[in-house]
Amino acid sequence: MQEEKDYIQREIKKIISFLKRFIGKVSKDSLEENDLNFSKDFFGFFGFDFSYFINLDEEDFRKKSTKIDSSILEQLVYLFLELAKKNSLPIYAEKGLILLEIIDKKEKIFSLERMQLKQSLKQIVSRET
Repeated sequence: MQEEKDYIQREIKKIISFLKRFIGKVSKDSLEENDLNFSKDFFGFFGFDFSYFINLDEEDFRKKSTKIDSSILEQLVYLFLELAKKNSLPIYAEKGLILLEIIDKKEKIFSLERMQLKQSLKQIVSRET
C-alpha cells in the first residue's frame, strides 16, 4: 500500500514539473515547436488533449477536473493565467476560476495565494467582456 502511495506521489510530482516547465515557456514566449510536444505530453499524463480539455463545456470540465489532484489543478490555474495574459482569451481565465472553485471545495483551507489568483483571473474576465 505504501508503494502505491509513493508511486502516485512520484507521478503527481512529474506532472507538476511538466506543467511548471511549460508555464515558464509561456511566460517567456518561447513556445513555437514546444507547443506540439506539450499537447503530446499533456495527453500522455491526462489521457486527453489540452485543446479538448479547455474547450469542454462547464459541466464536463468540472467532471474531468474533480478527478485531478489539487496540487496539479493549482499548476493548471497558473498555466491558464499565463495563457490568458498572453492570448487575451477569457476562456483560460474562466476555466481557471472554475478550477479554483474545485480546489477550494477539495482543500477546505483558506489560501491567500489562491485568493490572489482568483482576483487576477477575474480582472482578465472583466476586461475581456
